[in-house]
Amino acid sequence: LVISAAILAEIENTLDKPFFRARRSEAGLDAAFAAIVQVVTVVDLITNVSGVATHPEDDVILSTAVSAGVDFLVTGDKMLQQVGAYQGIYLVSPREFLDVLEANARSQTPSS
Repeated sequence: LVISAAILAEIENTLDKPFFRARRSEAGLDAAFAAIVQVVTVVDLITNVSGVATHPEDDVILSTAVSAGVDFLVTGDKMLQQVGAYQGIYLVSPREFLDVLEANARSQTPSS
């Protein structure tokens, strides 16, 4: 699970918006952000992607994936999923990724 500083900043800014502040305590939002930071690996953006995603703000998501050298970019964003694949990275929905994981687990299980 990888993330870039740019994406972390976007998450932090989003959690600071009135929508979330009205629904969760500051301590709860801080705890949520801290939980994210604990489970991710922050990668430096060494590759700049521009003009690939339908929405320009999604190019940083692709830049993060390429910079990290991942095989899959898992996203619920239907427009971003339409990219399909980019530089060997498959853009898939969470459901599709779960299917990949389950198929991999079945292929790793010894048959009787």
